[in-house]
Amino acid sequence: MRSPSVSRRRSSPPSGVSGSATHRPGDHDGPLARDDLRDDLERQLQGSLDRGARLLTGGRRPDRRGWFYEPTVLTGCTTGMPAFDEETFGPLAAVTRVSGEDEARRLANHSDFGLGGNVWTRDVERG
Repeated sequence: MRSPSVSRRRSSPPSGVSGSATHRPGDHDGPLARDDLRDDLERQLQGSLDRGARLLTGGRRPDRRGWFYEPTVLTGCTTGMPAFDEETFGPLAAVTRVSGEDEARRLANHSDFGLGGNVWTRDVERG
């Protein structure tokens, strides 16, 4: 089952524009820092898909100059998937649904990293 908030957000491009040398009118993203980071992002994406994640949007290299990658959203992410277990240094969001606060805390603490961890909730006090 897809989260309504994830579905809504996929059709809304981010505000702001890139300041990169390869910027084109209408761009909302910039390139990755290096080609090897894009290769690693593709490895993480494919490894997660192979383990059962679902691709909601993105997942491709745009046909243009530079180390660009489409903003990508995976749903159904769990432990054991590269998009869940590793830091992704590119536009890849790994969405994990939890049954409650205890599971959310357990999974948040499962990572050795945490640079990209966040909580989406309607209850700001509780979140």
